Amino acid sequence: MKIRIRKMSSHISKILLLIILSASFTLFSQDESSKSENSMVDEMTDKLNQKLLLSEEQKNEVEKILQEYFDGLQNESGNGEEAAKLQNTADEKIQSLFDKKQKMKFRIISNDWWALAKG
Repeated sequence: MKIRIRKMSSHISKILLLIILSASFTLFSQDESSKSENSMVDEMTDKLNQKLLLSEEQKNEVEKILQEYFDGLQNESGNGEEAAKLQNTADEKIQSLFDKKQKMKFRIISNDWWALAKG
């Protein structure tokens, strides 16, 4: 009788472990796509901050604009024209945040900076 109870508790433990592993794997895979976007937004914002010395307010706004840009890319279907429009819109919004000196620096680095978004 004791052996039977031990076997049952062993089976129950294994089943619980499998359920926990399955659930954690599912949650991890769901969060992975949003993490990759968020990490790209963070990386691009950090790179821009290093080059242009952004204020905290500017960093927050750049993050919002980039998040909108990446959300738009996900919803976009079709040719590259829509992606180019999204980038131009984001670029204009971002540049509107800068002072004259930052705008000059941004024009120099913008192509390399936007290349981060593509790969």
